Amino acid sequence: MRRSACAGFVRKSFSALSVVGISMAAAHMGFIVAFYMIGSKFGVWAPQDLSYSDVVNTSFPWIAGVAIGVMAATSEEFLFRLFAIPFLEKMTGSRILAVILPAFFLEFSAQRVPARARIHSRH
Repeated sequence: MRRSACAGFVRKSFSALSVVGISMAAAHMGFIVAFYMIGSKFGVWAPQDLSYSDVVNTSFPWIAGVAIGVMAATSEEFLFRLFAIPFLEKMTGSRILAVILPAFFLEFSAQRVPARARIHSRH
């Protein structure tokens, strides 16, 4: 008898971990909203500038952010994982070095982009 391709989705561990992951994402978003709602009373602000206003005037303003995020993530993963690891393994002959070097360079290049907006206070 052939097993269903979706059998992994109905396992208890997958379901439990999915609930935990979604709950953590919701808690993180709730924290950010609460932080800025409370922080706005004390002069906290995030200097994010939207350089083009046409994005927020569309029917689905979130699509631009998703597209930028997906493009950045896939291009970085392709460059630093799919290409760099096999290439460096052939060049150096060491798998450990071939994994550590791209991880270092990926993290180093990501330092120029803030993970969260810098938070400034007007006081």
